[in-house]
Amino acid sequence: MAATAISSASHGHRAFVDSGLSAILLVKGVFDKINDLPEGIWRPPVHHSSRHLPRLHDEYQKGSDSKKLMITIIDYKAGNLTSVQLAFAALGVAAKITDDPAAVLAAERVVFPGVGAAGASMTHLHQLGLAEAIETKIAQGVPFLCICVGMQVLFDASEEDGGTPCLGIVPGTVKRFIPPDPQCKIPHMGWNRVYFQGNHPLLAGIEDESEFYFVHSYYPAPAEADCILGETDYAAVRFASIVGRDNFLATQFHPEKSGRIGLKLLENFSQWEPGLC
Repeated sequence: MAATAISSASHGHRAFVDSGLSAILLVKGVFDKINDLPEGIWRPPVHHSSRHLPRLHDEYQKGSDSKKLMITIIDYKAGNLTSVQLAFAALGVAAKITDDPAAVLAAERVVFPGVGAAGASMTHLHQLGLAEAIETKIAQGVPFLCICVGMQVLFDASEEDGGTPCLGIVPGTVKRFIPPDPQCKIPHMGWNRVYFQGNHPLLAGIEDESEFYFVHSYYPAPAEADCILGETDYAAVRFASIVGRDNFLATQFHPEKSGRIGLKLLENFSQWEPGLC
């Protein structure tokens, strides 16, 4: 009982700290927008400036050149883009959001995030000409990070929306959770443990069985086990929560919402050179 109480208290403290970190990122983004307003438009007094917020990037940028890079974040109307951009800003890494296939093809590093449904996501990717750009960019060997729905549409197909053909970059399907216990809530929402299935540069400095933040109703089921880098248990299923191969890595969880361990994964991505690992 005592051990359970201590574990719960520790988890609660971590969640509080990480929630505070997310709030800081949000407030910093708001004040940065305010400070960019043209002259003559009212703005809060200077003592409310974002420069008085904690300089989160200091501890991550010692001896690092990653802030000289430009991360390209793909906008395909799937949301969750600003939180990813702010997470990189906390690391001192510049990131731009674009729906232009030409900008994606010219990118040094690409992040493919997203929340929402597979059907709508694939429709928008094709309408914007981004599906082909993603396939080309991954084939070129540049560092490529996929998050949540961005991970799911890498597979051959998803059960979502009555069955959705996806990009087919990773063999396998995306399935809906069907929990045997009616008390098990869907979507899977909150912190959960990830069991690493091997080493990878993006997981450097992160302990095995660390907890990350999840929000999803469908889970990836790769056809080939050798691409699975992390697994998570939920609804009586152990599913692939991290997959990767060569120059891309994909997470079902949201690193940008996972506090300091999520920032560590994003920092690792900003420094990753796939051809050297």
